[in-house]
Amino acid sequence: MKISVSFTLWLLLGSVSTSENVEIQPASPPDVYVELRELKASLAQLKADMTTDQAELKAEVDRQKTEVDRLKQQLQGN
Repeated sequence: MKISVSFTLWLLLGSVSTSENVEIQPASPPDVYVELRELKASLAQLKADMTTDQAELKAEVDRQKTEVDRLKQQLQGN
């Protein structure tokens, strides 16, 4: 079993040609700068969204605290 698996692997590796027409070109500098600008804009939007979400969450927490205080007063009054 081990020999047949090794032989099969050897056949597969032997069938792969190293002279394939695969060209890997590094990204040109302008493309990198475009990507960086897009990432920067995306990060700025995420920060703005997070700030808005934090403000909304704080407002909700304040409303709930007020409600809890009101309910506590009702319990103490009864």
